Amino acid sequence: KLADYLEEKLRKIGIAAWKNKNAITVVFPTPSIEICQKWHLACEDGNSHIICMPGVTKERLDNFLKDLAKSINELK
Repeated sequence: KLADYLEEKLRKIGIAAWKNKNAITVVFPTPSIEICQKWHLACEDGNSHIICMPGVTKERLDNFLKDLAKSINELK
């Protein structure tokens, strides 16, 4: 459910996120270096991912989404 939530929220802020059906990994284009470093994102070939494994909370995802949205707005 958290992976579905994250994918939906990323798409709502204009990020081309995707995941396989019933998967816990959400893939999306690599954001700014600041976001990657702060959130320790794995990045390869222009893509990053978040694995919604036990211990990842909705609150943590919301904090990531807030930072990401802020970063995107600053670029505009």
